[in-house]
Amino acid sequence: MQIQVEAYRWDGRLKYRWPGQLLEANGEQLVVEGVFSREFKTPYHHFMAGDRTREYYPRDQWYNICVIYGKEDEAQGIYCNLAAPPHFSRGVLSYVDLALDLYVSRSGERTVLDQEEFERLAATQMPADMVSQARQSWAELLTSLDAGTGYFQMLREGS
Repeated sequence: MQIQVEAYRWDGRLKYRWPGQLLEANGEQLVVEGVFSREFKTPYHHFMAGDRTREYYPRDQWYNICVIYGKEDEAQGIYCNLAAPPHFSRGVLSYVDLALDLYVSRSGERTVLDQEEFERLAATQMPADMVSQARQSWAELLTSLDAGTGYFQMLREGS
């Protein structure tokens, strides 16, 4: 099923929107596949047109996971968004992006992104319970990464 994925900023403004193919929707998570339509470089990864993503949106977690696949169909890296749990309705999967992100390359190199922005939002705008949930989820992601478990197994397995 073709859907739209929408990421919103903390203040409700749309940050990004992209098309995706809903592969799975169950009580635990939504899984979406996307395809990059153009090449672009970031400080942490060089995305090529045709690269695919497998995006995991756990329904009860304060993060989502995007596994990036290159032409060889091997996992190239994992992008982790700290985010409020997703909402899915009428072909639109949406979530509130909480700014703090983590990119893990296939070789295991870690890049933390937007930590200052998250800390500023946490100190000035986010409710305390949301900040607590976000920090707990961040710690869980790092523990899983250190152990090579959960979503991070895909980097070890290359798929």
